[in-house]
Amino acid sequence: MIHVLPYGAAVGDALSQSYSFVIVVLSYLVAALASYAGLLMSASIANAESARGRWVWLAGGSVAMGIGVWAMHFTGMLALTLPVPISYDVPITVLSVVPAILASALALRVMSGRGNRHRRYLIGGTLVGAGIGAMHYIGMAAMRAEYCVHSYNLLLFALSIIVAVALGIAAFYVRDLRYYGRYLNGRKIHILLSAGLMGLAIAGMHYTAMAAVSFFPTLDSAPTSVTVGTFWLSIGVTAVAMAIALLAIVATIVGRAFQATTYRARVDHERILDAIESLTDGFTLFDDKGRLTMCNHVLQNMYPELANLMKPGTRYADLVTARANLQKELPGGVSPEAYVAENLRNFKEGRHTGVPREERLDDGRWIYGREHSIKHGGLVSVLTDVTLIKELQAVYEKRASEDALTGLVSRGVFEDRLEHACALARRTGKSLALLYIDLDNFKPINDDFGHDAGDEVLKEVARRLRKTARDSDTVARLGGDEFALLMASDDDKAGAEALARRIIDTLCEPIFVGGREYRVSASIGIAVLPSPTIDKAPLMKAADEAMYEAKKAGGNKYHIHGDLLEGYQFEEHPFGAH
Repeated sequence: MIHVLPYGAAVGDALSQSYSFVIVVLSYLVAALASYAGLLMSASIANAESARGRWVWLAGGSVAMGIGVWAMHFTGMLALTLPVPISYDVPITVLSVVPAILASALALRVMSGRGNRHRRYLIGGTLVGAGIGAMHYIGMAAMRAEYCVHSYNLLLFALSIIVAVALGIAAFYVRDLRYYGRYLNGRKIHILLSAGLMGLAIAGMHYTAMAAVSFFPTLDSAPTSVTVGTFWLSIGVTAVAMAIALLAIVATIVGRAFQATTYRARVDHERILDAIESLTDGFTLFDDKGRLTMCNHVLQNMYPELANLMKPGTRYADLVTARANLQKELPGGVSPEAYVAENLRNFKEGRHTGVPREERLDDGRWIYGREHSIKHGGLVSVLTDVTLIKELQAVYEKRASEDALTGLVSRGVFEDRLEHACALARRTGKSLALLYIDLDNFKPINDDFGHDAGDEVLKEVARRLRKTARDSDTVARLGGDEFALLMASDDDKAGAEALARRIIDTLCEPIFVGGREYRVSASIGIAVLPSPTIDKAPLMKAADEAMYEAKKAGGNKYHIHGDLLEGYQFEEHPFGAH
């Protein structure tokens, strides 16, 4: 029960009090150390990645700081000297630790929270000061001084609470100052200054409250049941509190290091995941047990039929089997069983070396894959959908193999086919016929009617050549108005002559472009060489020489290399356009 001195009451009969300066300083250090331990934990509370982690840090910090505050009270009481024995009621003493822990929890919660900081600090400082005061006065209520009673000066009583509240608010603001962080070693100075002010709030409240109390002698002796002496209680509580505070500091340092490491590991993991998700390639990662641990959405979109398997935990064997069933043709033409067995063997033995391979799926898509075995077991694979590249490649190959204007075989492809045909003819003993075709009187069409008209004439000439030639023949445009035809068959010179006549006859027919009639003819050189002497260069040279012989003879004729000009007669007609 708290006794308050009446206003103007005399205190001259009060017992004398004295304090040990060394123990007073020690009590302040206990309070500051406990505050420092708690404030260290406040940063861990704010940085905790889960609600459970925040509550664990808050509980640990509250207990460490609360017991430290509570211990400061008893250390301060150890500094007090009275002419009578002092003891404490154990149940009330134990009860006094509750407001200390609650006040510490409130302080840490305010410092680690968010929102309007001024309102938080004012309300929090007020409640913390009240909590510290409640702890002190409950502890004083447990005090038993033999043959005396104690009473309080109301003004100093109120001043003790004001000191705790004011310094508590100041500690909050110092903890949050940004200015010092630029010049005084960052956040560590914030914590040290704040812990110093918080310790001053606790010690200031205690000694102001002790200045408010007066002890008066009485004839009655206080009950001594369930009590413990001041000295041993103070020593025990102080030792335990300091040990808890030091352990809390060590735990906080270790915990924050672990927290930082965990955070960096999580951030690195998230960065890796983001990087993998940003890839345009499909990505999978298997552990050493053959279980899928990582897979991006690109791969899931690449294989929508396997969406149910594209998740962590899927076995490599199951995924390879499912992929094999989706392929139109397996590499090397092996069976699905052999394909799966080979991949499982390579996985087990770590023999995937990243050798690229292409797979064609049943839906026509092409997949380009690379698989790498990991040093410590497992497998990483990167798969790329190259269907568009394949389609473009086919387009470009077609363009490269065709004459852009007429659609006939290009000169380069024609020469390549001619070389293969010569080799085949030498090996099989067959002869080979080559026709060089040059248009007569084509230049006047270009000069008089423009290149557009000339191009249309060339397109029609190419169409007639394809129609006249056989399916087994190769027709090419060599450039300008020159064409070539390769007869890779058993036909001899007679067959080549017959084809040359048909070509001359069909090209003599009028060509109509844009309502205008054009006429051209052809000079054709034929080279037929027996198989032992067949080679590309002499064959092309012979056909070219024969074509010029036909041209010199007036055109609209064919000439066989090594023969006289053929006497095949054609109906004379004027050339040009009508």
